Amino acid sequence: MPGQAFQREPQDMLRKRLVLSLGAVVVIGVACVVGRSAYDKWVERREGALKTQCRETYESDDWDRLEQLAREWLDLNPESADAWIFLADAAKQRNDLEHTVEYLKRVPRSDPKVVDALAEAINIEFGPLNRPLEGARLCEEVLGIAPRTPIPRQRLIFFHALTLQRVKMIAQIRQALELQCEAPEAYAYLVLSDHLSFTNGFKLNSQWLQEAPESELFLVARAIQMSETLSKLEDQTLESDEQRSERTKLMNQYLKQYPSNPPLLRHFLALAVEQSDIAEVGRLLKQVAPESSEDSVFWRYRGWYYAGVEDFEQAEIAYRKAGMLFRLDWHVWHELAAVLRRQGELDEAEYLERVALEGKTLRKELMELPDVSKLTPEILERIGTYAEHCGDNLVAKAVRDRLHGG
Repeated sequence: MPGQAFQREPQDMLRKRLVLSLGAVVVIGVACVVGRSAYDKWVERREGALKTQCRETYESDDWDRLEQLAREWLDLNPESADAWIFLADAAKQRNDLEHTVEYLKRVPRSDPKVVDALAEAINIEFGPLNRPLEGARLCEEVLGIAPRTPIPRQRLIFFHALTLQRVKMIAQIRQALELQCEAPEAYAYLVLSDHLSFTNGFKLNSQWLQEAPESELFLVARAIQMSETLSKLEDQTLESDEQRSERTKLMNQYLKQYPSNPPLLRHFLALAVEQSDIAEVGRLLKQVAPESSEDSVFWRYRGWYYAGVEDFEQAEIAYRKAGMLFRLDWHVWHELAAVLRRQGELDEAEYLERVALEGKTLRKELMELPDVSKLTPEILERIGTYAEHCGDNLVAKAVRDRLHGG
């Protein structure tokens, strides 16, 4: 019927227009895909050409041109590790170290080249830029990406040691032992960590303080190492009474300013114990912050305090806690042995006293070494034996693996 034909015609036209529109969309989509594919290929070719040009320009020492090419490359691909590294090279060759580290830090974390790039940034931060706090942060970042990378961990251990961050230093060393990527000096640092002291500690902390003059970390570490170095001088006349008084005044001022600072408290606790001042030890222990509860030295001083007031049960608990947190401190075993003798535990006391003497002798020999990074196999063997006697299986096994393979 004519009416029915009239009703179908618009529907047919609509269907045809829809088909044509869909076809156009498909054609446009295909064109876009083809166009994108062609563009990607062009970018790939252009990147390859820029990489070649950057290499040639680097060899010709044209640093302005190298920067120009690297920036052009980054305009094409901001995630190119090679482009950021070439840009950093250009900045470094012009002694623009601020921008050098900035560009090295821009290398994508997913690229394998990031570890070497950040390692270079770490060297600059610790070296000419004299920014050890940022250098330490980058060390931690690298170890988060590649935990077995040796140099950043060595840097971090050394930094923690020089700034008297005992707990952090020990944690880094033990992680290195677990990963079998420790440096030889790590074993010496462990045995010596009951009391950290370095001949270059004052100098380096003074240098680092120039970049961060308000840093509690550097102020305290410098003051302690200066004070301890002067107090150990064979010729005490090299320091006048007035200078000694000023030094004591400065240390007391820092303790008032930073009452819970762990290295400061360890320093003053050692002095109080040396003077057998039980009341002062008790007062200082009250200033230990909860976050320092993992520092075995404070537990050792608690043991000393309780033994001093003849609460031998609490003294034993404190000493055993100290030994659990850190097993290589010979003082713990020596002082625990004394408490056990008072309690009639003679067999264990005798064993612990032998272990303590072994550790004390070993520590003395390590202190006399000119370079703890060159430990002899004999010294390493003795460290492993001492660790085994102390119950530190990780250190004992690490030494065996290092000496005999594992």
